[in-house]
Amino acid sequence: MATARELPIEDFNANPAITIGTNLIPSPQACMVSGDGPMSVTFSNTSGQSIQINFVPPAIRGNPVLFSNISSFPNTQTIPAGTNASVNYTITANGETSDPYCIQINDGPMIVQLSVVNSVVTCTPGTVAVPQTSVMADGTLAIVPAISAYSYPISWFNNNDPFTPALDSSDGESHASNPGTAGNSYTYTAGDPVENTPGNGTVIIRSA
Repeated sequence: MATARELPIEDFNANPAITIGTNLIPSPQACMVSGDGPMSVTFSNTSGQSIQINFVPPAIRGNPVLFSNISSFPNTQTIPAGTNASVNYTITANGETSDPYCIQINDGPMIVQLSVVNSVVTCTPGTVAVPQTSVMADGTLAIVPAISAYSYPISWFNNNDPFTPALDSSDGESHASNPGTAGNSYTYTAGDPVENTPGNGTVIIRSA
């Protein structure tokens, strides 16, 4: 996994705010939280509509649940000191649910777990969001196998891998989003070493 960044204290962003505007899109779409003590994220709703924010459960069972779902605003979610993780959330309004948005805490990463369900490789979550920013460190993603003995090959549609180093297997390591990838979606296929049917996943790079 990624090692801790050494950020100057003036670069810490320990208490950012996210606002859901009239277009039902959060600002920022990707939130980078960093600090060496307790941190928090405050959500506000200025859309004029009733909305629900739902956080995607951790891909790995037993990993801590960092945020609670939100239906009333403003709402401040606290984060323990020393946290390195990423979470995705969706916004539901008027019966429709958005694609995921993301919050990265310190080094992250966002985690996708690969497993086999009914002889098909399954990516959990199937669609994830990862940050990209030119101001702070890059957003990170790790793809991990549910069974550590397995190594799933990863291939990207049109060979368009948005990460460095190249994300070509379920190595469990953090891979950083490349500059210029924000605003785009990338599809990958996870193969299987024991001849199960490959499965697809999607990564959305959000601008922080």
